[in-house]
Amino acid sequence: MTNRRLLFAVAWLASVSATCQAEEKAKCVPKPTLKCVLEIAAPLVDEAGTLAQFHYLADIALAQKKLGDNAALQRTISVARRRAAELSVSSDESLQLFHKLRFAEFFLAVGLPDPILAEFDPEIADAKDYWTHPSIRLVERYVRYLVKVGRRDEAQAATAEQYKWLLAAGPSMLTRKPDERSYAYGQDLLRAMILAGQHETAQKLGAEIWAQLRRQPPAKASDNGGFDGEENIGARLGLARQLIEAGKPTPTAEILSDARTMLGPLPTPSPNLSQSDQRRIKLRALLHELELALSRLSKNAVLAQSTITAMRKLRATLPAKDKAGQLWKDSILLLEAGVKPLPPEFREEATSLLSSARSNDELRAIGEIYAMWGDEVSTRAVVARFKQEEDAEFVAEKVCDICKRFARHGHVSAALNCATLLTGSQEWQRVNRVALYAEIAKALTP
Repeated sequence: MTNRRLLFAVAWLASVSATCQAEEKAKCVPKPTLKCVLEIAAPLVDEAGTLAQFHYLADIALAQKKLGDNAALQRTISVARRRAAELSVSSDESLQLFHKLRFAEFFLAVGLPDPILAEFDPEIADAKDYWTHPSIRLVERYVRYLVKVGRRDEAQAATAEQYKWLLAAGPSMLTRKPDERSYAYGQDLLRAMILAGQHETAQKLGAEIWAQLRRQPPAKASDNGGFDGEENIGARLGLARQLIEAGKPTPTAEILSDARTMLGPLPTPSPNLSQSDQRRIKLRALLHELELALSRLSKNAVLAQSTITAMRKLRATLPAKDKAGQLWKDSILLLEAGVKPLPPEFREEATSLLSSARSNDELRAIGEIYAMWGDEVSTRAVVARFKQEEDAEFVAEKVCDICKRFARHGHVSAALNCATLLTGSQEWQRVNRVALYAEIAKALTP
């Protein structure tokens, strides 16, 4: 059964959906240009129609605008409008606002203000009521809507008013959560300030929140496998993330150091970690992510190297089934932090994990790691091992993820070669091709 499945997978990957795909590869490889890629992408957008995601349509539209192809741009905009119209009547009511926001983001991203933005007035008014409600008084949602529709001045005025209210209410209000909601007042306002682009004020507020967090005793463990102090560590890491987003290394380094001390040593490696140890590991992985981001922000090579070492030690504590996924996450984080190329041991670790990979999720993670290196031969060998018992749509989506990873890391020719693996004429197969060519166009857009 295994051999038959493998033969099926290899045959599937070797096939080419139509003559036009072979032409695409011959036309754009080995010296791909944006013009060539967009000539392929334009008809794909028409074929995928209203199933194409707004952010992929925006990437293609931006590239068309950059190239000055107004006719193709207008066709892409038309597809986006049709998608918005269909979603407004076909989606669940609770999702309609979500889709409408994506549509607004499309027009803002492309730089084409549209009357659709005025349609958000009722949602903005509702968010303002949410902010001014005496028992809620959270401003981030209101600010987020204002920023999304291009009303940044109003957003900044709202954060200033909220900050004034919080200062008058006293410092303890910064870490208080209204009605058991997820975010405390201070964290909510900090998120809003970052959205509104008020980074200097955000740093000042962050320092005030940090002063309050330090005064709080360790919270007792929850009943669902937590540990004492878990909530305190989570609050510290959440604050550090926001300050990094604001581009402020101070007091971020101090906050992360305190969180590291509270977490204590790594658990002993085991295939059956306790719930408490699993939660500690998740928090430690987040800590390393933030330390790596801080190392880039502060240009601290020593911190970057010590964090890479700590990441490797953490992966060693994980059960075998979780190692590939964590290596994938860590690889992305290193590249985002400017560690290029990846350390050679990351490739060696991926190769070692490949021999024991059991699930398509593990294989997808390893395939993406090879794609980060631009290794076409190894990625195709990984894809050939995908288990076909999984739904064909999910398997194809994982192949598309690997192809997109080539493009995201600058391996455009490899991404175009990978496109020949995305075969078929069903709607979801066409959508996968739109997603990939959008990533390729984005990679080629100056």
